[in-house]
Amino acid sequence: MKSIFIYGITGDIGQRTARLLSEAGHRVSGVARNENKARALRDQDIDVVLGDVASASAQTHQAWLEGVDVVLFTAGAKSDDEAKIRAVDYQAVIHSAQAAMHAGVGAYVLVSAFPEAGRRRETTPGFECYMHYKKLADAWLVNSTLAWTILRPGRLTEAAPTGRVQAAAALPYGEIPRADFAAFVADAIRRGAYPQAIVEVTGAV
Repeated sequence: MKSIFIYGITGDIGQRTARLLSEAGHRVSGVARNENKARALRDQDIDVVLGDVASASAQTHQAWLEGVDVVLFTAGAKSDDEAKIRAVDYQAVIHSAQAAMHAGVGAYVLVSAFPEAGRRRETTPGFECYMHYKKLADAWLVNSTLAWTILRPGRLTEAAPTGRVQAAAALPYGEIPRADFAAFVADAIRRGAYPQAIVEVTGAV
């Protein structure tokens, strides 16, 4: 049994992955800002603490990660404001990763973004800012001493899961059902798959 701490545990991918890991017998915990969403997960025997990843101190991150085997970071600012994007999608990755190193966490899994995301539509300054900080977070993590894994999903959809995905170092940009991606993430964590690797993930053709 592994102990897994999830940043972004009340988000769509975070919740799905947390449930799958918990159902598989692992000890799952995470941090959330919303008490109602946290309570819903606690009712499923998933431990959720209240906190804000954008402003948490180094000591707070370390307290969250005490005794944890794997960190999954799938939080996102979901904002066009650069300060918020930088705080969540870049600085919180660094702060949590540094805390993971101090706490002796065995693996750090980051959900990132496909480089080609959004390139077939008109993008906004906020989206370009988001992509910029996602790449900076990837670069920082790759150069850390952690046992890291970076997962880059294609465009996430609400389509019914197929149970089939493609995963490789480089793939053509495509779609993937949210349920399939969450299942892939949970399986990668269970197996300790893809150490020191950047993996692009799409639905099977």
